[in-house]
Amino acid sequence: MTRIWMTQATVAAALTCAAPALADVTASEVWQNYKASTADMGVTMTATEKNTPQGLDVRDIVMRVELSEDEGRVRIEVPELSFTESGDGTVELTLPEVMPIVVTVHPAEDDEVDTVEFTVEHAHSGFVTVVSGSPEAMKYAYSAAESEIRVTQVLVDGEPMNIDQARISMEALAGVSEVVQGAVRRYDQTMTMAAMSYDIDVSAPEDATGQAQLAGSLTDLSYDSEWRIPEGAEYRDDMAAALNAGLSMGGTLSYATGESTFSVKSPGESSEGSSRSAGGGLDFSLSKDGLVYGLEARDVAVEIASTEAPFPIAVSFEELGFDLAMPVSASDAPQDIGLSLVLAGLAVPEQLWAMVDPGGRLPRDPATLRLDLAASGVLTEDVMDAQEMESLDAPPGELRDARVNTLELSVAGVELTGDGAFTFDNTDLDTFEGMPRPEGKLSLRLSGAHGLLDKLTEMGVVPEDQVTGMRMMLGLFAKPAGDDVLTSEIEVTPDGKVLANGERLK
Repeated sequence: MTRIWMTQATVAAALTCAAPALADVTASEVWQNYKASTADMGVTMTATEKNTPQGLDVRDIVMRVELSEDEGRVRIEVPELSFTESGDGTVELTLPEVMPIVVTVHPAEDDEVDTVEFTVEHAHSGFVTVVSGSPEAMKYAYSAAESEIRVTQVLVDGEPMNIDQARISMEALAGVSEVVQGAVRRYDQTMTMAAMSYDIDVSAPEDATGQAQLAGSLTDLSYDSEWRIPEGAEYRDDMAAALNAGLSMGGTLSYATGESTFSVKSPGESSEGSSRSAGGGLDFSLSKDGLVYGLEARDVAVEIASTEAPFPIAVSFEELGFDLAMPVSASDAPQDIGLSLVLAGLAVPEQLWAMVDPGGRLPRDPATLRLDLAASGVLTEDVMDAQEMESLDAPPGELRDARVNTLELSVAGVELTGDGAFTFDNTDLDTFEGMPRPEGKLSLRLSGAHGLLDKLTEMGVVPEDQVTGMRMMLGLFAKPAGDDVLTSEIEVTPDGKVLANGERLK
């Protein structure tokens, strides 16, 4: 999505040639700015330029992108873009109301993947882009009442696919992109959209009886991104070197509501489903300081029906979250690592419960998992250096410490909580057979375990002659702390002993 909106916004500014003497930005300056911006994104471009009394027309635009690691290349053809100098120091882009675009993806010569050619139409209502500022700092402000991208033809090695429909529609789109020149070029963007919908209906060329449909929508979208690209940084070919030179990128996306439907049909079988959510988003950043990735969704419901399943499956949860933070650049100093996972309020239909518990003995309360882990370590290699990673025969760093900040699990009337912290001695790889020796404690609390065993025995899931052994096993690691409550403290001592509530296990 970053590329789509950045391309529309920057294209909107790029192509004006003759300029009033007192203009803040001229067509020629905008065009040069646009070409530099696309070059930063790894795009080479050719076009035919024609000066006009109002500015510049650019025709027969061809953009080429060589994919990384010799995986092929992409060719994009745009027939025409026109820029008009407004006389107030700004430049306005005019797009055709319907603009065909051809995108060709060529695989590498030794690749068995087919060549794919897309013919796309970009249609819009009221699309306007105005460029202002100065040659050193240009601002592209764009908006459209409606904008639609629809695929009119797909050729796979020259053979057409059967496409009944493939489109993405956007409503009330508005955004601003800023491009600031310098030794490190800056690209900042904000964008909002009232709604976006998509609808895809295709058949495979080799099997016209098979069909796939996908449709959905999102509302109240908001997107922000920041890129910092040092001059001469070849991040597509050497990401590690570019990061060390100052490359950084990041963005956030949020939406208020979302829904989707799908269906897949082939001879003798079919499946269909739907999903909906009450909002969510994702964020991403990458720099020399590390990689950060996160996503969230709220009040999600998923329903799936298939000829391969005995009944429809419905799953819902109140909250889904995932966050990851990790270093990517080598450093002698310890760097932070983090991982968290949230799956709260998970509920499944009664049909699934009835398969394992037809008598209704187990509580049907929604399940929840919350996990928050943190650590620090020293990274000895740049993990974004693909060649270096492939040649490694040992881990690319050392783990110095790890912490369990949060552990919460509740399901079927059982609740487990815990926290703890450990340090690691990387000079001792003998005590734990090749693993750095840990030292620290993990505290756990378990409630409802004996009650669950009783119910599982009544259901016949756990044979009675095995229950005693299971309770004894719990007693080895835990001690009573109340009515059907057990606690445990797992400790690894400095001399390598492993204790459970003071009793030695190793």
